[in-house]
Amino acid sequence: MRLLAVVATAPEQAALLRDVPSTPARTGPYAGCRTATTDVVVSGIGPAAAAAATATALALSTYDLALSLGIAGAFRGTADIGDTVLATELVAGDLGADSPTGFLGLGALGWQDDTVPVDPSWLQAALGRLGEVVTGPVVTVSTVTGTRARADELAARHGAVAEAMEGWGVLVAATAHHVPVVEVRTVSNLIGDRDPSSWDIHAAFDALARVGAQLLADPWA
Repeated sequence: MRLLAVVATAPEQAALLRDVPSTPARTGPYAGCRTATTDVVVSGIGPAAAAAATATALALSTYDLALSLGIAGAFRGTADIGDTVLATELVAGDLGADSPTGFLGLGALGWQDDTVPVDPSWLQAALGRLGEVVTGPVVTVSTVTGTRARADELAARHGAVAEAMEGWGVLVAATAHHVPVVEVRTVSNLIGDRDPSSWDIHAAFDALARVGAQLLADPWA
């Protein structure tokens, strides 16, 4: 079984593969690395970049599972800095329309579902490898939340535990190729009024290194 892992940035890739033997490799125009089980692609930041990189990789090779991996912010009361979050659902958090009565997501507009559950069998397989983690919906946004009001709105609307910027893009591309998706994030900050002094990127990277060792070092059954 071969895995595709999509990360947004080179530092996230470096943390992910800290304890996993790997060699540099390219997937079309994208930099990345190869392990015994996984091709890792550095996509760039945001859902459009993630979708483009994922689509390119899936057009060039065959994979059994696509992983969206990296660091994220957690909604207050759901997870702590340094925790690992496994998405039970992937959510398009800000794709839709504004209205006088509030935000209208893809589902409310009648266009398509804006919440997609992770396949239960793959969810259980990931849980078996990761052990004790925080589980719940993970929201994909194009603009990182930087106010408490928006954080509260997103948390209430989606019941989400974390937000990141690439999962929905990976999902869109992988779904077109009939490849399942699992999203795993490690927490660098709590979402609210933007305050970089409260972030702990190193703790999130240390947790991401553990995720890499758990998910990418050995073949999945």
